[in-house]
Amino acid sequence: MFKFFRSVLILALFMGTGASAMAYDVYLTRHYEKQSQHRDPELTAKGQWRAKQLIKFLEEAGIQKIYSTQYRRTQQSVAPLAERLDIEVETYPANGLAQLAEQIKHERVNALVVGHSNTTPAIISLLGGKAKAMSEDDFGELFKLRIENEHVETSSEVVGLNE
Repeated sequence: MFKFFRSVLILALFMGTGASAMAYDVYLTRHYEKQSQHRDPELTAKGQWRAKQLIKFLEEAGIQKIYSTQYRRTQQSVAPLAERLDIEVETYPANGLAQLAEQIKHERVNALVVGHSNTTPAIISLLGGKAKAMSEDDFGELFKLRIENEHVETSSEVVGLNE
């Protein structure tokens, strides 16, 4: 009987460790090319094309959550992927990055976050990744944060670069 309880205890400890060590991926990108400089512009034809290209990058990534600010340019940047994956886009306030980062850390699922040139680097940092400054002319870079416990690995590639 003692061997049985010892085995159950070891198994429970192992399973507990495994659950907390599960890795997940958070993808982040700035909205794609926008039409103008007014407050809430739509995407250009190139931005719409790039949004469709995002499907090629993330269709098989196991995305379970998609977050976007309320602006048309961010919503339009994720719309094709959200439709393909049949995921409802969750809107977050651009000034609520700390809360969003905590939510993502708590949920521990593969997610996509679409933001802006000033918010994307900030949320990367809040999630523990290595961020770089973005300019108003930076479009298409897709960052991937591989998060496992407290270790965060940052990588990136450009959506639609060779198309």
